[in-house]
Amino acid sequence: MKTDTSSDTSSEHCDVFVSYTALDLEWASWVAQSLESLGHKVRIQEWDSRPGGNFVAWINTQLSHARTVVAIYSEEYFRSRWCEYEWTSALHMKKLVGIRVKQCALPPLLRPIAYVDVADTDEDTATKRLAAAVGGAPSASPNGRVCALDMGKAAAVFPRELPEIWELPIRSRHFIGRSESLRELGERLSRPVPVRTPSVVVVHGTGGVGKSQLITEYAYQRIEDYDIVWWVPAENAVTANERLAVLGDRLGVVPRTDSQSPAQRVVAALAQRRRWLLILDNVTDRGLAACLVPPSGHGHVVITSRDPGWEGYGELVKVDALHVNESLELLRRRLPQLDTRSARTLADYLDHLPLALAQAASTIAETGMPVEKYLELLRKQSASVLADGAPEDCPASLAASWALAMDRLRQEDPTALGLLQTAAALAPEPIPLDLLAAGAEHGAGVIGDELQFYQAVRRIRRYGLAQVEPRMMQLHRLGRLIVRDRMDEGEQAERTAIAQRLVAACRPGLPRNPENWAQYSALLPHVRSLDLIVSRDRQARALFLDSAEFIARRGDVQSSLDLVTRAHDVLVTRHGPDDVDALWALHLWANDLHWLGDYAAARVMREETLARYRRVLGDDHPDTMMCATNLATDSFNVGEYAAARALNEEVLARRRRILGEDHQETFRSASNLVTDLVHAGEFRAASALNEDTLARRTRILGPDHPDTLTSSSKMGICLFLTGDYTGARARDEDTLERRRRLLGENHQDTLSSAGNLANDLFHLGEHAAARWMNEDTLDRRRRVLGPDHPDTLTSMSNATNDLIHAGETEAALALAEQTLEQRRRILGESHPDTLGSAGDYAVDLFRSGARDRAFALMNEVLSQRRRILGPDHPDTLASSGNVALATWCAGQHTAARSLLSSTLKRRRDVLGEDHPDTQASKSAQEVIRSAADAPLATSRALAALERRRGGGYSPCP
Repeated sequence: MKTDTSSDTSSEHCDVFVSYTALDLEWASWVAQSLESLGHKVRIQEWDSRPGGNFVAWINTQLSHARTVVAIYSEEYFRSRWCEYEWTSALHMKKLVGIRVKQCALPPLLRPIAYVDVADTDEDTATKRLAAAVGGAPSASPNGRVCALDMGKAAAVFPRELPEIWELPIRSRHFIGRSESLRELGERLSRPVPVRTPSVVVVHGTGGVGKSQLITEYAYQRIEDYDIVWWVPAENAVTANERLAVLGDRLGVVPRTDSQSPAQRVVAALAQRRRWLLILDNVTDRGLAACLVPPSGHGHVVITSRDPGWEGYGELVKVDALHVNESLELLRRRLPQLDTRSARTLADYLDHLPLALAQAASTIAETGMPVEKYLELLRKQSASVLADGAPEDCPASLAASWALAMDRLRQEDPTALGLLQTAAALAPEPIPLDLLAAGAEHGAGVIGDELQFYQAVRRIRRYGLAQVEPRMMQLHRLGRLIVRDRMDEGEQAERTAIAQRLVAACRPGLPRNPENWAQYSALLPHVRSLDLIVSRDRQARALFLDSAEFIARRGDVQSSLDLVTRAHDVLVTRHGPDDVDALWALHLWANDLHWLGDYAAARVMREETLARYRRVLGDDHPDTMMCATNLATDSFNVGEYAAARALNEEVLARRRRILGEDHQETFRSASNLVTDLVHAGEFRAASALNEDTLARRTRILGPDHPDTLTSSSKMGICLFLTGDYTGARARDEDTLERRRRLLGENHQDTLSSAGNLANDLFHLGEHAAARWMNEDTLDRRRRVLGPDHPDTLTSMSNATNDLIHAGETEAALALAEQTLEQRRRILGESHPDTLGSAGDYAVDLFRSGARDRAFALMNEVLSQRRRILGPDHPDTLASSGNVALATWCAGQHTAARSLLSSTLKRRRDVLGEDHPDTQASKSAQEVIRSAADAPLATSRALAALERRRGGGYSPCP
């Protein structure tokens, strides 16, 4: 059938037709506008091909009518079969001019043909080469349209190399004017600010006025000025934190699980960098913006918001509607046949809002209706649409434009409208197409046929109702509201239920496994928007809880805690406290308390949860065993080592019987029991069990899995505690390197490995390196975990050893006293770590001369350790040896010899003859064997007093 082009000016003769692949659109746009500015009549498919027309026939027409065909050479161009047809046709017609824009190999047929090379050149040189290559006298009236440059449209930016780290929305090809706003924005960002303070500009205006498009255009025009350009949808904290978490991953700075959010970590990282642009789009909470703006650094922050009340936050730039000439040019570019009077009528009715103008032009172009009919229908329908609860910030014209397109879509393809309505039930964030396409497989009731699904997506895109990118679809937030408001309550409930089933059907695997995090990140906005915790579908509720756990494991523990506490309240109210989902929410709540360092509260909550699990599910259910394992962890962290060990042994036996030796959860129980054995002083048994667990985890999970690295770290601890400092160092260096690569420098586990390696170095005599690493680890733990976190206190304890070795006794004594005070307050008087600090502080006091006070504290620690840990525990024997040496210094030589002899015997029995602790007792016995030279013996006894050899450590849920 013959294609009708009678009303299409693109069928007229032109000077130049630009042939390109979509990946080179920026180059094609620059070439086209550059030639237009020289007076040439140019055809380019992106601007001139009529929507809904036969594009193959259109291209053939341009190839025939154009005087010159400019082909944009690149590897992508030569891979395209459509582009091959275009350049071979142009070559045959002897009208081909090749412009190589990227380094690429030419096909054999083109190698003898001269071309223009603009790759790796500046804009001025490229412009001159382009003009010389095209040549010829230009037509008098380019394209029958006013030149874009004459209308004040920003010229297409000469393509440049993008920053290494960047994320921006797709650039609008219909961006018009705004030259004054762009100039003002650039000027305000360039104004002097206090030293090391970022420039902050707030761009505000009503919805649909084009704030986001303005900032997008500015970022692309100035992109060469920055090394980092990052766009953050900031309408809520979770979405903003997630996008900043992605930036953190790109920067390599965001920990997975700690008490500081990814946003705080990225903000801190940007404060140390230069040449960055951070865009916070659609901010509704000024408090959130204050948290996301770096307090220092050499960079720029742009905030967009509908709220004009941003005084005191930064420079303000108000965005108003387009000027009349800009509105008319926008309409002319989209609707070349539109007369000035009709364009002015349409622009005035739409209040010159660019989003409304673009939507109206798309509807008119794709439906083919006259402007008068469009305005008639717009006036008839706008009142009813807006009267039925349309949002105040949605202009009538914009809502009516969406309504008309939706009516047309309903007539053409009702299933496509259903897909659009389902997408509107999701969040106004990118929606994975795989999620929407999952309906057939999972019975979600969207579109069963795959081909039909993608045809529906194409129709939605053609009507301008969604932005479609590879693998993603996204509705504008205003359009989403309009779609939702046009459904009655029954339709909204139906589409919400479908959306819930779709999202639930895409539930990834375990949130503890890093390979699932990308999926959780993509689903998170929709999980929150649908509020899946109130769904009747248990799979949907489970995904909500899994998402909360994912947020915690990525590092935003506080946001996770907010989600799980609300989830627990909802589930208990609706289903009762013994509902399995309510119990899992309580379990996750306890996990978050653990990661925040509140071990006592976590244990209390876990005890209640375990009691309910046992009553509801039984002792052998996987969830019951999981809860029991984590209760053992909580008990361990509050110092109840015997209870922790007993529970871990019980769960390990159950898991081996029910799940098997090689199950991931069996490994967790075995690994936790290793820690119990270490703290019981049973180093050989701990080492044997850990060696077996490490081998199994390496074989099944791989050497770089976080759980495998946990076992590797414990192997280093076992080697250290058995006196093999060289072996411990090799193991800890390898584990630290792997954790840095997988988890980042500041992850809680990475910092534990750094602290362990510092202890190895100290005991190998590399004191300077040990001190540097301890100080760095302490600084990071204070920033990441907080000053009162138990891991931070461990680093403080280790740092005291470094100060003592350096002879800085006063500083060491002060730090030891501070650590003891904090541990008493945080962990309690009888916690083994508190007793460790008390024992160390007593040694420091004794050496400083406060012997009576120190001697009393040493005896108190010994008494408590005997009661809590037992008489043969390594820590108890360390206290026993110190009391013996202090007794010697007090002149009670007989009692001292008896106690030291008993300590040496116990250490030989428990640790072995060659263990460093046993050797220390032998050396101490030699010191006090003879009292012939009492002052010398006393001096040596003081030197023989023992501080703990390593910091504390704990398992994780």
